[in-house]
Amino acid sequence: DHKISRAIVDWCLARGVSTIRMEKLEGIRRRKTRKRDFGRSLHSWSFYRLQQFIAYKARLAGIRVEWVNPKETSRTCPRCGHCAKENRNGIRFRCRKCGYRGHADAVGAWNISLAISGLAEAA
Repeated sequence: DHKISRAIVDWCLARGVSTIRMEKLEGIRRRKTRKRDFGRSLHSWSFYRLQQFIAYKARLAGIRVEWVNPKETSRTCPRCGHCAKENRNGIRFRCRKCGYRGHADAVGAWNISLAISGLAEAA
């Protein structure tokens, strides 16, 4: 996680990136509660830890960090803004309004980069 976060921040510095947006992961374990997850905490989850390392190193480098609510990001069309449960089918995304197609995770990442959810908190 340290090497990956350093590489990400270095990549951003080399390209003049001034803001990194990431999805806010708080509460994610509450959504997926299974018996085997009871002993785990969000703080030991690799994605969360990687985000914390990126945020820490980005701030030291003078890069702003914003946290975005991920709700509906992979169901919302990044082209026309239409949001519907039917837009996503597994990993496939197809907008029912404008016909845009893509990978649901890529669509979610695109929308997070645009902060479409309305929640972008500077940290």
